[in-house]
Amino acid sequence: MATPIGHALAGYAVYGLSRRKEDRERLGVLLICIAMAIAPDLDFVPGLLFGRPALFHQGITHSMGFALAASLVAAAVYRLIKGKGFVGILFLGFLSYMSHLLIDYFGPDTRMPYGIPLFWPINGEYFISPVQIFLGTQHAESTSATTGAWIQGMLHVHNMSAIAWEIALIAPLILVGGWYRKRTLRRRAAC
Repeated sequence: MATPIGHALAGYAVYGLSRRKEDRERLGVLLICIAMAIAPDLDFVPGLLFGRPALFHQGITHSMGFALAASLVAAAVYRLIKGKGFVGILFLGFLSYMSHLLIDYFGPDTRMPYGIPLFWPINGEYFISPVQIFLGTQHAESTSATTGAWIQGMLHVHNMSAIAWEIALIAPLILVGGWYRKRTLRRRAAC
């Protein structure tokens, strides 16, 4: 599984699909894209409360069903605050969330059950790609690891290599997204 930095970069890449022109709206959309790309890993929070951070990791928050539910909530909150943009935010939020699942699908997993429950709630089976593109993070060896062991694992030198690799893979997508966004805004301005 990838680092939070890799997931945040993927959210930033999805943000490149945004067509918002106003600076205040762009910042909000950017924050939503990044937050949604990181959101599946909030499943560490309940585990932290029990002193076993990985206890609930890679559960239902790593599924398309949860991605849709979280995206609906994000779009509804954005609509309540801004009074517009439900469909666009739903689309960008869902893509950002799915970027997390895609990255995790193509990353290594050293703990049972291997992979993510991609099609939950329709199917509870866990899926992982036979081809690993991402290096994954070093953290707890098992779901029963203590908070201290989990933090110690996160500080492993391997994670610096994983971050560098994620930047190398995702940066071109950010550049393409920025190019697409500028091109789209120029076309809209010309009309």
